[in-house]
Amino acid sequence: MKLYSILSILIFITFMSACNSVDSNKTEQKEAVNTEIAVSEVQIEIPIEGMSCMMCVKKIEEGLKSEKGIQSVQVNLEKNNAILYYNPEETASSEITEKIEKLGYKPGSVNTL
Repeated sequence: MKLYSILSILIFITFMSACNSVDSNKTEQKEAVNTEIAVSEVQIEIPIEGMSCMMCVKKIEEGLKSEKGIQSVQVNLEKNNAILYYNPEETASSEITEKIEKLGYKPGSVNTL
């Protein structure tokens, strides 16, 4: 019985140390991914004139999300602006404002956040 208890404790300790090792590797991988994203993303705000309803918001969001290099878009009708995360190595901010114009709206000056 004592041998069984000792073996159980050894197995438990081995299992716990293996779990801690796996958790440590996952944390390191997450940190590496987050660092990679942070380096390639830039957050900008663009004032937008001419929006009057939620369909305008949807049109701009869908139009910008389809552009290469844009990772996320949030258009705010009340504030008349868009907040974007994009990769400047894949697209320029001037291309983003041109797209907004092509969609029928007037973009203001781009502000980096």
